[in-house]
Amino acid sequence: MPGLKVNEPLKSHTTFHIGGPAAYFAAVPGREALCALQKLSVAEHIPLLVIGRGSNILFRDKGYAGIVATLEDSFTQIVWDESGDCTVHAGAGASLARLVNEAADRGYGGLAGCGGIPGTVGGAVFGNAGTNGGWIGDCVTEVVVLTSAGEIQHRGRELLQFSYRSSNLQGTVVMAVHFSLKKIVKNDSVIEQIRAMAERRKDTQPLGDRSAGCVFKNPPGDSAGRLIDFCGLKGLQVGGARVSDKHANFIVNTGTAASGDVEQLIGLIREKVKMQFGIELALEIEIV
Repeated sequence: MPGLKVNEPLKSHTTFHIGGPAAYFAAVPGREALCALQKLSVAEHIPLLVIGRGSNILFRDKGYAGIVATLEDSFTQIVWDESGDCTVHAGAGASLARLVNEAADRGYGGLAGCGGIPGTVGGAVFGNAGTNGGWIGDCVTEVVVLTSAGEIQHRGRELLQFSYRSSNLQGTVVMAVHFSLKKIVKNDSVIEQIRAMAERRKDTQPLGDRSAGCVFKNPPGDSAGRLIDFCGLKGLQVGGARVSDKHANFIVNTGTAASGDVEQLIGLIREKVKMQFGIELALEIEIV
């Protein structure tokens, strides 16, 4: 298939900057190309993995024996319909930050909880990104997906199951998302809320470092970062991977980290937290 790169280093496509080569890599410009790639994957028995901007993922150093794809061009479009209550049609490859900021600029609420979160719309909806101040799934009315059988489906809200950091979209490729947003009276208040959320993330998270975001999900009623910090694990380092001194739920690549360093550190953290609190931390990042 034209446009496929061979043995593409995955560290160049992740925020962790870790990962061996993908057997094949494709930047997919539109629906027709994505469907063709999915058919090729099935016909040749080659696994296909579609990623966003490479946050929340750790590729192992041995790489990926399949096709890794990103959604570009027409998948990055955002279309606003403001004839009544605002309906937004966003491609899965569109920047989440752009969607959040444009909504605020136009005077619509609902997405402020996603302020400062990196990545794409598709990835955010797949993992129901957000905070206690609001989850992206709260505003979703429909998701357009490509199934493993090659069928394009429009799944309305009644078929969607969003929960903490998860959805029922596993096994599909998110292609586009439709949102319903409400007009608010004070546009400035939403902009300020988004700005405050972004500033809080900047102040409390190692956003300038190479990481995959929060490594673990928060257990019910508690914070994974607090538990890890209580165990005295900030600064703990294995090889080139280190528990952030700024936020204990982040593991940062100091520059030379291998995937094994990160996984070993994850194991040590889980062991210490289980020993101290009897809590088994669940991963938020995906290890591939």
